[in-house]
Amino acid sequence: MPDVTGILRGRKSPSGPRGSSTQLRERCNRVLVLTAIRLGLKQTWALSNLLWRIISNWFNSVRGWFYRVSRELDHAQFDLFAMICWSSWSRRNQKAMEAQETEPLACVDGAIKLLHDFRNVVTKPTVDTPHKHHWTAPKIDEVKINFDVVMRSSTPGAGLGTIARNYEGRCIAWRTTFHPDIGDPEHGEALAARLAMEICVDFGWPKCIVEGDCIFVIQKIVTSREDMSSISPVVQDILRLGHLKNSVSYNWIRRDANSVAHLLVKATASSEERLAPPEFLFDTLRADARTDK
Repeated sequence: MPDVTGILRGRKSPSGPRGSSTQLRERCNRVLVLTAIRLGLKQTWALSNLLWRIISNWFNSVRGWFYRVSRELDHAQFDLFAMICWSSWSRRNQKAMEAQETEPLACVDGAIKLLHDFRNVVTKPTVDTPHKHHWTAPKIDEVKINFDVVMRSSTPGAGLGTIARNYEGRCIAWRTTFHPDIGDPEHGEALAARLAMEICVDFGWPKCIVEGDCIFVIQKIVTSREDMSSISPVVQDILRLGHLKNSVSYNWIRRDANSVAHLLVKATASSEERLAPPEFLFDTLRADARTDK
């Protein structure tokens, strides 16, 4: 927490030569003294509950005045004293430049608020570590199917892929394919979701959870409404396939929890189907299975 008392009592500044910080502090103190004493803000000080007999003591030097006040007041009182000096100076500026008179009570309230903000400032920067989202395994009687799409950067076309895993996190089926005429990522995501439903129907799993990281597509499927969007026909195909299953649900997940499907599509875009995933996915699959436990 910043230390007002330490600053005004003359502790060494953490940066810059000692002489320059002392001169700056002396100039600031002189301005504050002229504001607090010479302008006669007795009502302001009275409302602050600080002892006027202490504050009104005059010394030949600004440093001496601040030193005496700091010795008479405790730490919290001196912090408030310093903030009232600053608030009084702001009050003086408003009156001189904007012809606005600030009530003494508002001056004290402003000082108290400023002191509260000063004490609660973060003196050491903190770095928020992004929360890592992980894939979660389905129940023992369910199969979870993740899908994703990877767009080409320079030419039209996209790779689509889907991977199915059981409650142990083991891959039990996967499928990828390439579409040369896809230019819209959302269209590609919808086609990948349809591919996930196709593999669900083909293998005859009774309970399936279909997951993807495109919230637009998942919302279209969940709402089950036809509209004029370009992916509406694909969504209707997905719903038709879903009606062939006893139980199917659709979930949106974050991108980092869908990493296996993304890596699968990125590395292979063949229509080849196997019962085991490519070897390069083994480490990621094991990592997903560990984090779920």
